[in-house]
Amino acid sequence: MVSLIMPMLFRFSLYGFLKNLRFFEAFLLLFMREKGLSFTEIGVMFAFREVCVNLFNIPTGAVADLYGRKKSLILGLVAYMISFVIFSYAKSIVGLYVAMFLFGIGESFRSGTHKAMIFDYLRMNNMTSEKTRIYGITRSWSQRGSASSVLIGALIVYLGSGYQNIFIYSIFPYLFGILNILSYPTYLDRKKETGTNVCEIFHHLLITAKKCWQSKGLRQLLFQSTIYEGSFRSVKDYLQVLIQTMALTLPLLGTIMPTQKIAIYSALIYFVLYLVSSYASKSSHLFVKLMGNDELKSIYAIMFLSTIFFGLSALGFILGMSYVSILFLVLIFNLQNIMRPIMTARYDDLSSSEEQATILSIESQANSVGIFFIAPILGYLADHQHLAGVFLFCGMILGLYLVYVKMVCLFKKSKLPH
Repeated sequence: MVSLIMPMLFRFSLYGFLKNLRFFEAFLLLFMREKGLSFTEIGVMFAFREVCVNLFNIPTGAVADLYGRKKSLILGLVAYMISFVIFSYAKSIVGLYVAMFLFGIGESFRSGTHKAMIFDYLRMNNMTSEKTRIYGITRSWSQRGSASSVLIGALIVYLGSGYQNIFIYSIFPYLFGILNILSYPTYLDRKKETGTNVCEIFHHLLITAKKCWQSKGLRQLLFQSTIYEGSFRSVKDYLQVLIQTMALTLPLLGTIMPTQKIAIYSALIYFVLYLVSSYASKSSHLFVKLMGNDELKSIYAIMFLSTIFFGLSALGFILGMSYVSILFLVLIFNLQNIMRPIMTARYDDLSSSEEQATILSIESQANSVGIFFIAPILGYLADHQHLAGVFLFCGMILGLYLVYVKMVCLFKKSKLPH
């Protein structure tokens, strides 16, 4: 059975590796700051991107289920590539919004679809008991792609190409990604062969959305994902600002240009971050084992630790110790990479093969709702307070949710709400 999964495991992992070769990712916030945008404007732009994802996410998930997942993934990568070109050549904020719109389209076609293909393949080969481990392996290769990406991106910046040109270089891995997807076996498309039309798409969508609302397990999981992923994805790019602050204040490498210093420090920190995250993702099943093979208990434990680390990151910034803030944000990155395989496997437990892409797209949309509300608030706090307020706000969101869960447990006199 292991030999059976290996060829597809390689292709699944290659997809994640190539997808994460976004050479600009470690510099996106700095790129926008260089364009003259405030943190609030950046937060609003991120919220706009999530609106685009929200508008198209669930319908594109239904399209993937009904018309073919391979087509959905390829359309997503094409939308990404067009957005990269516009990012590189945009001269105004309008151009940046157009690029963000297309980036959101790419996210909506991609999100949930590839995970559904992985779990479908495992189900066909009677390997569903291995889903957390297998998905953790593929996600670990995504993190290795991110580690490689930041090194290449930093090299591009260091050699003087500037932040905007790294978007163009990011197109090439996506071209190889399309070739890889075309090599997937046709049966993983899971499309219906007869009579699909617009009415059927929305009927499929409404049935699946209704199930998400009526199922206590799915409803609870979506709420947890909204809070945790919304907070994490809204705050993660502020690591770039912390690295910039540290790079410009430390005396090391004082003889080179500031942009080159930032590139070197970003390469070092992000490279280590993504390598450790790769191991964390691959080892997520061990964390579940440590928690007594209880996935829900594992999720609560990660949320609790993240709350503490957000607070310590804020404290480090208040004390003027940027490296302390960076350390605890890196730890939160790793906790998130432990969390994702656990949550994704739990979605698989609660859904059928025919609705997986749609349900995972609903989850992605729920995450977008969290980002839509949180990102502008973080931008405002960064502009009018300081980064400590950004980290404290994220910690407060997670902390309040955990207090709510504890109160429900006490009220029902149960250990954990399942």
